[in-house]
Amino acid sequence: KDIEIYFKNSVCEDAVNLIRVKGSIDKIDIENSLSDGLDIDFSEVMIKNINIKNSYNDCLDLSFGEYNFENIIAINCGDKGVSVGEKSNTFISESKIYNSSVGLVSKDSSIVNIDNLLVQKSDFCIQAYRKKQEFYGGFLSVKNLECNKSKILSDKGSHINIINANDF
Repeated sequence: KDIEIYFKNSVCEDAVNLIRVKGSIDKIDIENSLSDGLDIDFSEVMIKNINIKNSYNDCLDLSFGEYNFENIIAINCGDKGVSVGEKSNTFISESKIYNSSVGLVSKDSSIVNIDNLLVQKSDFCIQAYRKKQEFYGGFLSVKNLECNKSKILSDKGSHINIINANDF
C-alpha cells in the first residue's frame, strides 16, 4: 500500500514483475532494462506515477488483471510503450509515450480506456488486435489522442474508439 519502487540497470527478463498483487503504489521509476521494464500479471493495482526509460522490450506489460493508472511516461521502449493483454481491464488518466515501436496496444480480450494519450516518434501510435486464438480482439477507447492518425492499426474483431484527436 502506497509504496515507491526504483530500479536501474536490470539484466533480468523483467526489471520489476508484480504477480497476484492487490493494492496501490505511489511511484515506480525504472531505467535501463534488458527486457520489459514493468510486468504486472494477475493483479488488481492502482499506480499514481510510472516513469520508465530505456527498456529493450516493452516498457509496461500488463496481463490478466484490473489496472488503474494516473500518469504513465514511457521513453525509448524497444517494442511497446504500454502493452495490455489477456483479459485485462485498464484505465489510464494520462500517458506520454516517446520513441517506441508501438505506443499502446490492447489485445486478446482486453479493454483499455484512456483520457489523454500522447505518442511521439513511434512507428505506430495505437493498435488493437487478437494475438492468441483463445481470446477475442482488443478494445481501446481514447478521449484525447495526440498522434499521427495514419499510425493506427486494428484487426477484424477489435475496436478502437477515438473521441478527440490532434494529428501532427
